[in-house]
Amino acid sequence: MDATPVSSTSGTGEKMFGEQGQPTTPARRRVGRLRQAVTSVAILAMALAGAALVSGMLGAPSARRTEPKVGAEVPVTAMDMLRKPSNNSPSMVADPTDSRFVVVANRLDAPAFGCALQVSGDGGRSWTGTVPVPVLPAGADTCYGPEVAFEASGALHYLFVGLQGLGNEPMGVYLTSSRDRGRTFTVPRQVLGPLNFGVRMALDPTTGPMGRMHLVWLHATSDPVLGGFSPGPNPVQAAFSDDGGVTFSEPVQVSDDDRVRVVAPALTLGPEKTVHVAYYDLGGDARDYQGLAGPVWEGTWSVVVATSLDGGGRFGPGAVVDDQVTPPERPMLIFTMAPPAVAADDRRTCAAWTDARHGDADVLLRCSKDRAQSWGDVRRVNDDPLGNGLRQYLPRLSFAPGGRLDVAFLDRRHHPNNDRIDVSYTSSEDGDTFAPNVRLTSEHSSAAIGAQYEGPSAEGQHEIGSRLGLLSKRSAAVVAWPDSRNSEIPGTAHDIFSVEVSRRDGQQQPVWVTGLGVALLGASTTALALLALGRRRRGRHDLHLGEELDAEDDTRPVPTGRRSGRGRLVWIPVVVVTAIAAATTFAVVSKDDPLFAGPEVVNVTMRDNQYVYRQPTRSGRVVFRVRNDDSVEHRIGIYLLPNDMPPIDEQLSGKERRSVDKLADPLPREPGEFESFAIDLVPGQRYALLCFLAAGGNKTYAELGMNSEFRTPAG
Repeated sequence: MDATPVSSTSGTGEKMFGEQGQPTTPARRRVGRLRQAVTSVAILAMALAGAALVSGMLGAPSARRTEPKVGAEVPVTAMDMLRKPSNNSPSMVADPTDSRFVVVANRLDAPAFGCALQVSGDGGRSWTGTVPVPVLPAGADTCYGPEVAFEASGALHYLFVGLQGLGNEPMGVYLTSSRDRGRTFTVPRQVLGPLNFGVRMALDPTTGPMGRMHLVWLHATSDPVLGGFSPGPNPVQAAFSDDGGVTFSEPVQVSDDDRVRVVAPALTLGPEKTVHVAYYDLGGDARDYQGLAGPVWEGTWSVVVATSLDGGGRFGPGAVVDDQVTPPERPMLIFTMAPPAVAADDRRTCAAWTDARHGDADVLLRCSKDRAQSWGDVRRVNDDPLGNGLRQYLPRLSFAPGGRLDVAFLDRRHHPNNDRIDVSYTSSEDGDTFAPNVRLTSEHSSAAIGAQYEGPSAEGQHEIGSRLGLLSKRSAAVVAWPDSRNSEIPGTAHDIFSVEVSRRDGQQQPVWVTGLGVALLGASTTALALLALGRRRRGRHDLHLGEELDAEDDTRPVPTGRRSGRGRLVWIPVVVVTAIAAATTFAVVSKDDPLFAGPEVVNVTMRDNQYVYRQPTRSGRVVFRVRNDDSVEHRIGIYLLPNDMPPIDEQLSGKERRSVDKLADPLPREPGEFESFAIDLVPGQRYALLCFLAAGGNKTYAELGMNSEFRTPAG
């Protein structure tokens, strides 16, 4: 039987064939196109859902938390029992071009004044040190009071005060910069002259191509006296730079003329070139201002905020935030007195301070909704019982993207003797109500550790510093503080520790959630590719049939469905989905992939009277994570060994013993306890791990085998 071609003729005489040779009509074609459009939209929705799951935006309900989750405490600075440095007053900022690069600038008050810089390549989970000022400026005996800020381009600026002479008088303020993430710094250049105290820096990246750098400080008009300022006035001043600190505007006065005893300026930036400067007005308190003898001031102080709406060109009259501030104690040093805490976003400006109006030191706060012109009701941030005699003080404020206000402060509520210090954290979405306070520290610090100074106001006090470090992220906050857990009493040494407080466990979502997102991305990308390929093939098949049928006609073939042009357009969503998949994959990987190599981590287990560990493979910053898996208390001490000393086990068993220097000696650990600390290892140096706790029978655990030694590589 002869085969008869199957054909169909539309109303216009156009021959068309659909799938598997079935005749098509305009209605059938419209249904097919609608079905394909719905399929494409469904596949695209699946791709977007997968991308959201991978990035953590659509975490499972179990992955969300109603309470903050406190991470592991990590050492920011290195322990050094030889020098016993007093690290304090950390300031923490993140690179706007890559949030994994975070820096902490801190000052040192012992064994001599100094300043330091710690850097992190993983968002503050680990830290290593760098040297921003290898050579001091001419005439400066030491570096002090550092500040840090980033340009929008990622350039890092490091500001410090040069001190000189036995009186540690400020002889100038200097700025050095780095464009390679702290590896190298420029030669410091002077930006302010002598007798400038409490210098603060902030950078507005929205003003000018390099951003506008703002400085505020207290300018002494004459040489201070021992322990205090001259009668004054000594005003708060400000200036700005639009060229990265090369040149600055003429200083303008910030404090009001009729406020003659102003101290401790603090700086924050708001939206649209708004600059806020908070400071204390001591009013009639000449005793503290001039460092005179006497008890705690019986009157009150004021917290004042002056605001500039034109980017620092001029400041309006100061707005009184609170004029009933009751000092809890004498300021230890009026030159380094802790300032009020201040922070601003596009909705609110908030200020916090330490206040004893309820009988003991509390953290009090007020917020403004009109750019610091008027202030709301006072709020008590710490939530321990009112008037219980236990102190909360030294608050730090920061706004997270989205408007959450983070607050960190020192807290003595957990120790009835009021002599142990912890760090607490809370947050607020509206500035009026605060979440329950959360303790961040697993071990306390002693209030009896820290540098001490001469002068009536400093008698009996120990320096803890003038601020905490606080960095707010969208779903987390990183807090840094001075910590004496590894120090001896009496002593001066403080390390700096930090911890990340997760606001939502989305970053820690179950692996299966992320895996589901990756699977959805892969499946949707494959489905879109197959859909596009199928449409192109059908278009070619229809064109071929059309050519055969129209061969008898003198007209050109009409491609059914007009697939040739539209088939290429189908690849556009494939490209988009591929780009989304690549971006989200990079985001997931970069969360845990450090920007640069951090310190080496050495895990040490104490068990069976031994230290079980892998020896460090390089010099420089090394973090030791130590766990006691034995049934008795143990301790890890790290000591320097001279090159000519016999092996440590021979030294311990011999009749003659040589003294060795102790580099690190954390507290003893009970069975099951864990600790972490950092030290800076010198190339080619011998070190010993020793436990000198008594083991009974006139023996120490070191003599029973709890000893080991290693040498760092020479290069």
